[in-house]
Amino acid sequence: FGVVEGGSVVYVERVRAGLTRLGVDIRIGSGIPAGINVLGQAILAFLPAADLDQVLALQGSQSGYPAVSRTRLLKQLKNVQAEGFAASASQVSAGLNVLAVPILDEGAYPIGAISVASPSVICPLAEMQQLALQKLRGAASDLAKVMQISGSNRVG
Repeated sequence: FGVVEGGSVVYVERVRAGLTRLGVDIRIGSGIPAGINVLGQAILAFLPAADLDQVLALQGSQSGYPAVSRTRLLKQLKNVQAEGFAASASQVSAGLNVLAVPILDEGAYPIGAISVASPSVICPLAEMQQLALQKLRGAASDLAKVMQISGSNRVG
């Protein structure tokens, strides 16, 4: 589970399932540039244009991560918004597929996103979508309801 803060996606919860180690050292509180992160793309695709511009301006080029072409990213985000989810090979960890869906508030504003990841040799992306997408969407919907009931909401 992650949220956008500044130009990054910050992980606020992480659950490791199964015995397979993914070779990823993402800890709670870790931040990764939103544009190169599948979880971040699930959020960015649903932001209003002004908010998206603000996040992308803050993202800049963070050292240690690949640069993001704004034109290419905007095209990807358009596809993510049309499909309602983001799915691709990780740009951060080689050999890892990631599937992410946004958590939307009652006004369809993305307050966060959740994702699942798997080594590509174990579960190709198409198979991952077939096996996990509906469950992931259901979990995102449930989280949105819980956050609304608890009073957790976007700021601003």
